[in-house]
Amino acid sequence: MKFCVQIWGTSLKNIIKFANFCEKYNFHAIYYGEGPFDWIMDNTVILSYLASKTNKIRLGSVVSYIIKGYREPAFIAKLVASLDIISNGRLDLRFGAGTQAGKYYWESYGIPYPSSIERIEQLDEGIEILKLLFEMDNVNYKGKYFKIKNAKCIPKPLQKPYPELHISAMNINMLRLAAKHANVWEASYLPLNKYEIISEKFEKICSEIGRKNIEKSIELDVVVAMNDEDLKKKYKKYIQIRMVDENHDVVKSCIKGKPEDCIKIVESYIKLGVERFTLAFNNFPETDDLEIFGEHVIPYFI
Repeated sequence: MKFCVQIWGTSLKNIIKFANFCEKYNFHAIYYGEGPFDWIMDNTVILSYLASKTNKIRLGSVVSYIIKGYREPAFIAKLVASLDIISNGRLDLRFGAGTQAGKYYWESYGIPYPSSIERIEQLDEGIEILKLLFEMDNVNYKGKYFKIKNAKCIPKPLQKPYPELHISAMNINMLRLAAKHANVWEASYLPLNKYEIISEKFEKICSEIGRKNIEKSIELDVVVAMNDEDLKKKYKKYIQIRMVDENHDVVKSCIKGKPEDCIKIVESYIKLGVERFTLAFNNFPETDDLEIFGEHVIPYFI
């Protein structure tokens, strides 16, 4: 079982501290935010620095984007190969199509934000180009959105044929794209009943196109404490941070409770086929929840 952690923030000190705790407690990977958002620094720079300050934990973006006018696929291929070499083969390649709620941030940078279907089409083309560049010496590609001519990715990534490809997918079009390309499919913030439904849809799509053995991941929040009094305080603060009510799927899917409660929730998702968890500790940069989870939950599954 693999437990990964996502982080954000603009304090390098806090980011490195959190990453070191993740490595200490045997988390599988740490993922940092990416995009034109004012709550993060540049993703590539941070991952490069994290690679120099960690030894074994895997690294990647919470989610990366391939959007015309932002970063061209051939340029992303060079970044990916460089990061994989710098990290000694520890990079996970993670993509999503974003949501319409992000439009303001992209357009504030002068980057046109396409419609949902256009973002999915651009991501599809972009991933096709990345794969070609990683696997071939000379690439020509002419798509609806992207074109390259006699392009090369030198050097290639250390991981062959390329780093593990994760795709975050919730709607039917993204599920099809994940079934087509992904090594790891990730759903986000779904209670058990809703996860079971979307997982069955994904399995059906995979069966239709003959894809097998795609690892299943889910992104969830964590609120954990050693006693009821601390848990009550932490949960109240968590709701304030999240700014949603308790009926929201983000809250309903939260891994919440004392360690033994968290273990039961994790086991419930595992029974539905989940093989890895991408966890958000919303009390970041505080590390107490992370440490409790690392000391009392992860060892149960190792």
